[in-house]
Amino acid sequence: MIPVPDRLSDLKRVSWRDQDLFVRMTSETGQIGWLYYFPFLELLARADAQTLLWEIHDGALCLYRLRHDDDAVRLHLYLPPFPNSDAALIHAVERVRAFTGKPLAHLEWADGRHKDWVRTMGFETRPMEEEFIYDTALVQAAAGKDFERLRKEMNRARRVPGLEVRDFRRGDEDDCWALMRQWQKAKQAHGLKVGLGYKRRCLERAFAFGEQLQGEVVTVDGRICALTFGGAITASHGNIFIAISNNEVPGVAYLQRHHFMAQRRHIAFFNDSTNVFRSGLTEVKRAFRPVAMNTLYAARIKGTVARATG
Repeated sequence: MIPVPDRLSDLKRVSWRDQDLFVRMTSETGQIGWLYYFPFLELLARADAQTLLWEIHDGALCLYRLRHDDDAVRLHLYLPPFPNSDAALIHAVERVRAFTGKPLAHLEWADGRHKDWVRTMGFETRPMEEEFIYDTALVQAAAGKDFERLRKEMNRARRVPGLEVRDFRRGDEDDCWALMRQWQKAKQAHGLKVGLGYKRRCLERAFAFGEQLQGEVVTVDGRICALTFGGAITASHGNIFIAISNNEVPGVAYLQRHHFMAQRRHIAFFNDSTNVFRSGLTEVKRAFRPVAMNTLYAARIKGTVARATG
């Protein structure tokens, strides 16, 4: 993990010890975005060239990303302070500017729930991606014409001889890593740039988060052909954090998602992240008939941060 400069020594690096605090504040403020999923934040904070730092200001959690790029050290505000606090947002922007010595401050991610607020505060926003939000009960039932494609693909998978879905367990790490590498090479062969950083760390720390991070694998004759990790963001919203599969097994990308959600019916909605501009992945995710699309924005500010009114 990268060192934290002395000027930021009062900030805390995100660690597993912060899970209860982050989950509580995420739940109290009703966040639904997958970027608020604590295991992801903790795994990202462990990267070699970047980390996540946090503080509480005016009762709000301020989250920053510290990065080493081309011999430069950069600090960005990673998510809007939560709960929404004008004072915390002003403070966070001033901290970023004090560190970089530049008037331009970046907010890496804001979703549709925060767009109007940060724009009122003086930020320019631009849409970047859309997250797929599913109704768990509708997905589990998979009834009617809308879910015809999903049922068809799951039935294809269920007809594969020797196919089984089970919980991820100790000893699966090496086989799952091999599947990840195979998946990465297949994507690269089609010109797609995909990294495995936090995914590899997920395997290494799969049992570090308790119920917050759960895993399943799909096997054919005992060989792992798909893996799924995820869990609760809040009591009502869950996250399909990682879903990787061997496309040589028909329908498995549909089956793994359906099974993971159906086993967690106490979570009313699931966020399946974005399509990362892959048409095949979009086709899979749309088969689950999302009930909402949550837009993600990038934002930046050059001038004075204006305190919102009203």
